[in-house]
Amino acid sequence: MGTEVRAPWEILPQQAISVLVGTALPRAVRITEVDRQGGFFLNLSRGELVDDEALLGALESGHLSEAALDVGRAPDQMPAPALARHPLVIATPHIGGLTPEAARHQTFDTVRQVRALLAGQAPEGAVNLDKARRLGLVKAV
Repeated sequence: MGTEVRAPWEILPQQAISVLVGTALPRAVRITEVDRQGGFFLNLSRGELVDDEALLGALESGHLSEAALDVGRAPDQMPAPALARHPLVIATPHIGGLTPEAARHQTFDTVRQVRALLAGQAPEGAVNLDKARRLGLVKAV
């Protein structure tokens, strides 16, 4: 059984509850493309995927009944103040990965990476090893 990958603007018009989860794309989703009157919209991925003005317009016009988001278009990915304070919006911080387990893993992973760098080695999982030339500590293989 395969998974069908479709662009969000192809899917949203068909849904009463739309949950947008994806990576940043060059095209923002226009909330006005959501044809289902009174739908509920959730953006839990990247703020740049949604046009804030279109989302506000859809909420103000009643086209959407509510929205929930933990991301926004600002450089810090926080929801825009106009959206965060809107009575039909639930806005929360984007902290899904901030669990004690994740923090512990990130801490120990960082320690392992620093140890490798101090030893003149490439850290495990390095994604840009061909660019690793800073201070001559790491030589690309």
